[in-house]
Amino acid sequence: MKCASNPYQRRKTRTRRKDKALIKVFVEPEIRPLIEKYRGNGTVFCFSDHYVTSDMLNAMVNIGLKRIGREIGVPDLNFYYARHSMASICANRLGIDIARVDEMLNHSDPKMALARVYIEKDFRPLWDANRRLLDLFDWSFYTKEKPED
Repeated sequence: MKCASNPYQRRKTRTRRKDKALIKVFVEPEIRPLIEKYRGNGTVFCFSDHYVTSDMLNAMVNIGLKRIGREIGVPDLNFYYARHSMASICANRLGIDIARVDEMLNHSDPKMALARVYIEKDFRPLWDANRRLLDLFDWSFYTKEKPED
């Protein structure tokens, strides 16, 4: 059975939701090297050491993505498109149910609020969906070989 990393609360929405936008993320083997590379002192990532606000980090990521976009012929590439791409790939290519894709994006469906009061949250289906998404890509470009589970 997979174990979750520390719980995460999405900063953008945690003050607006009863569940504080809680999600538990399983850190897959391909992602571990990135976490180690960017590990922070007392935080998961070191970005707060370099950027005053998350908006500043987002702006710098978008600048980098625009440069990449120019090189690959995708004008106006930005971080927001990554969420759209992930959702589209999961739903259209992998056949992951739209409700699960919504959860992967850490959205909250108000129609399901009452059910969520009664049902203990199980993050394993999200972890399985993330695993299916990661399996679409060749990770050898920075891991030398695909890690075993």
